[in-house]
Amino acid sequence: MLNLSARLSVRCAIAAVRILLPVCGVVTPAVSGPAMESIDGPLERIAFGSCASEQRTQPIWTVIEEQDPQVFIFAGDNIYGDSDDPAVLRQRYHQLNAIPEFAAFRKKVPLLATWDDHDYGRNDAGVEYPIKRESQQAFLDFFGVSTDSPRREREGIYHSEVIGPVGKRTQIILLDTRYHRSRLERAPAPEGRRRGPYKPAAYRDQDMLGETQWAWLEEQLRVPAEIRLIVSSIQVVAEDHIYEKWINLPREHRRLMSLIEDTGANGIVFLSGDRHHAELSHRLAGRVPYPLYDLTSSGLNQSRARSGEFRVPENNRFRVQGPYRGHHFGMVTIDWDAPQPRLDLEIIDSQGDAVIAEAIHLDEITRDGRQADVTSASTLVSADELAIDGSIDDWDTPGHVAASGSHLAMRFRTPDLRTLRRHAEEITIGLDLDDDTSTGNTAGPIVGIDLAIHIGQRREGRDAEGRRWRGPFVTKYDASGQSTDIYRDAASMELFAQVAPTHASHWHEVRLDRDAADALELPALAAAGPGRAYVLATHRENQTSTVLVDEAYEQPAFAAVDTGDAVIPDKVDGAVRVMAINVLWGQPRENPEPFARVFDAIDADIYLIQEWERSPYTETELLAWFKKHINPDAAWSAMVTGVSGRGSGTAVVTAHPIVAKLPAYSPVETERWDFPARIAGATIDTPSGRFVVGNVHFKAGGALDSLEDVRRRAEAMAVNRLLTGLSAATQPDVVVFGGDYNLNGSTEIVELAVRHLDRDMSSLTVASPHVLGRPGLLYTHGRSSSKNRLDFISWSDSTAAVTDAFVLDTQVLSAKALDAMGLQRDDTEATDHLPVVVDLLPYAHPTSSWEGEQH
Repeated sequence: MLNLSARLSVRCAIAAVRILLPVCGVVTPAVSGPAMESIDGPLERIAFGSCASEQRTQPIWTVIEEQDPQVFIFAGDNIYGDSDDPAVLRQRYHQLNAIPEFAAFRKKVPLLATWDDHDYGRNDAGVEYPIKRESQQAFLDFFGVSTDSPRREREGIYHSEVIGPVGKRTQIILLDTRYHRSRLERAPAPEGRRRGPYKPAAYRDQDMLGETQWAWLEEQLRVPAEIRLIVSSIQVVAEDHIYEKWINLPREHRRLMSLIEDTGANGIVFLSGDRHHAELSHRLAGRVPYPLYDLTSSGLNQSRARSGEFRVPENNRFRVQGPYRGHHFGMVTIDWDAPQPRLDLEIIDSQGDAVIAEAIHLDEITRDGRQADVTSASTLVSADELAIDGSIDDWDTPGHVAASGSHLAMRFRTPDLRTLRRHAEEITIGLDLDDDTSTGNTAGPIVGIDLAIHIGQRREGRDAEGRRWRGPFVTKYDASGQSTDIYRDAASMELFAQVAPTHASHWHEVRLDRDAADALELPALAAAGPGRAYVLATHRENQTSTVLVDEAYEQPAFAAVDTGDAVIPDKVDGAVRVMAINVLWGQPRENPEPFARVFDAIDADIYLIQEWERSPYTETELLAWFKKHINPDAAWSAMVTGVSGRGSGTAVVTAHPIVAKLPAYSPVETERWDFPARIAGATIDTPSGRFVVGNVHFKAGGALDSLEDVRRRAEAMAVNRLLTGLSAATQPDVVVFGGDYNLNGSTEIVELAVRHLDRDMSSLTVASPHVLGRPGLLYTHGRSSSKNRLDFISWSDSTAAVTDAFVLDTQVLSAKALDAMGLQRDDTEATDHLPVVVDLLPYAHPTSSWEGEQH
């Protein structure tokens, strides 16, 4: 019997007759195909696919060849190695190479490749896989990567190519989502199942690509190219299924979105695999100023047509086409010569027919003017046309400043991904109101500033009444350059019509009211003529400043805001009015009159209240208050969260029957806190249908990835679980989730809380109520400081329409309107949060004929 060494020698000798096996140290593939350098001219036909078992036949290569691709991209699971033995992985590659159709294909078409878990070596494996270095060399050997390539020395197989002449360049970026990826977290296993689904990671040190690959990716996204195909073995856009995906590591997902924005990269389309079906996903990413498409092709021979007959499609709220479960491949065809270059994204089945097809024009996935010269003058028509919501999609020019008779609006991008108040740099908006450097400040990186608005600083001072103040403040300069700092002065704070967003972001919007000119004794703020706006970021330690915006603008003559006689709208017949408000601990009991007037004027069917009172008797006191101050004849009922006063104060109140309630105490655990979820939830039978309503008060404070953010994430997942259970048990017509979201960090808090809560299993939709009488402003919080948005209402748009949505701020309404509604000027000043109101009309309601806009 041969010993082990002899058996290996014989095995290698036999194999060498048929094919040179890398197990014997050979680093070139058995069949060498054309190199990428052989591609002449621009890329016009790119084929790709994933999930090809070497244990099965692969006739699809013949169909792919008929499409005449210039390159084929392997997106992962190119073999099914699933072993910790390098010899097994190499043998699997040998089996793939021995498939006749593939061997013939690779002789004719250049190949590019990345891996997924099964060719990496183990199902769902990441950084912990023990032989990843050996697996990497086997991969590079098979795909014919030269021995002196940098890819031989990297930790990971990431790679990039740019093909085509200037003006028609396509960049292909192949990511490695395995070598450095952190272990994923699982939810508890359902009854009868061995393992639970993957869930978004709550820890802070998550990693998808590794720092070296992240730095490399940033370099690649700055390489000039018109179109960028980013190949990720796992899906980037899809978020709802329970398997592997980018959103399992939320911090890394945000980092990817931010990097795309930071680098100014245009023309991005994601290509992915892994899921054993095909689909096209599409979403408007918050930080990326154009839609992101993700074409998933996963099933060269691993998906089965018949599986669609019994397999429930995976949840994917961003799916626009699919899923397709037969054997298939993906095709990206680029028409460079069209009036506007066009990309055709297709999935082609084993018969050569397109089963998914979407055409997009290059300008749809290109940011318009985002790299423009920041010194160019703004040409935006009016600041009043902008929604101050933190999204800059409605800025239709490259400018950073917009002026109207009543307002100045600005957008600017900051270096740090945080809220302005938590920013690493101090942010100052400087306005040279007369565009004359001889007036205003005379020192600093920029001179001539007449008005400086310090949003990112928290300097201590005393306000006009001698009260101590730490927070945003204003500095005004007279003609000689003398300065005056103003803290919490009513006139100066009126400058802050709104700052958005409250959550972490690179891009920010500010709208400033010009009607403070008289109070500030700055006539130039109201005068017509040229002006210049600056935004400076000043390092908190070394005090070095960076100019983020330097832009001229033309200011029209001042015209006061005309709110008209805006009054609270009447409800559409059949609509259910939901109101959310944070009432500031104890205030309704200590100062009931303004709350009573506001609640009575709004006349909601369902009230979502936070911070009513810290008391074990909150529900009793709350119901007595509504009966005394609102309607003594109504059959008020409520659900209040908390036990013995701990965490109480979040409530749902209604005059309609409550038929089910969430538990009054639902513990949530994080790495630091053990606390109850501040979620009040109830099922309510209204005349228009059954509503499941959740009212939340998420943890306040902190910043992106802070401990407070970790707590909010844990609360969001707990809230989602509770409302999902209540909805499943009571089968409502409409689902509503509102309250004080406290978005001081990550926006994923909302995404986690509302996912799958719509009646069609998609996520709830966030309503966009504008301040009544002030179109474009969406603030809900801030009495005497910069106004922002913390309070939201989300609803199931598959079953109901929004007929009206507004925020009530009695400070901005006319005296005539206030008198008509029985309100007084300071009524909404009784608390630091304004009431948010959304009217919902169920589609199933017999009288429903609403065809208006869904907000």
